[in-house]
Amino acid sequence: WYQRRVRESAEHCYYRWRLYSLLQGETFAKWRVEEFRMFKNGSMWKPPPIHSKADLNVIMGAVETKGEPQKQRGQLTNPQRDKLEDMLRGLTVERDTIGTCMHWCLQHADAAGEIVECISESLSILQTPPTVKAARLFLCNDLLYNSCAEVQNASFYRTKWLLTAGHLL
Repeated sequence: WYQRRVRESAEHCYYRWRLYSLLQGETFAKWRVEEFRMFKNGSMWKPPPIHSKADLNVIMGAVETKGEPQKQRGQLTNPQRDKLEDMLRGLTVERDTIGTCMHWCLQHADAAGEIVECISESLSILQTPPTVKAARLFLCNDLLYNSCAEVQNASFYRTKWLLTAGHLL
């Protein structure tokens, strides 16, 4: 009963069509609109109409909402970048500050590349006191340790650190 209901839902039909469409070489912005058969002797499928660019931006989630700066996928907004830099400047070797910063970084793991870049830049500043550098290294250690956590995109940290490690050595 449940599986049949899910299979017949509009969302399921859409994703079956979308997967088939992509496998046929079509894109998110352009696809054939005439009816077709997915399987020999199967039912006829009628793709949705192609939307205008503005509609596609809404569908793909690329529309800026009022009052919020537009955030590119995988990047921090300016206020988020400022917060990260403030946290890195105020980092101490105390467990609480490192834990708070690590938690914030994991919450923003989709921007792991930018976060790793910011941390590695902060480690390469020669005037930074050794205790602050140690705290930042503890943060790196905690991020690497927790990169296998069941947090979306947390594994990006391990990948990004591997690409950056040579620069720091």
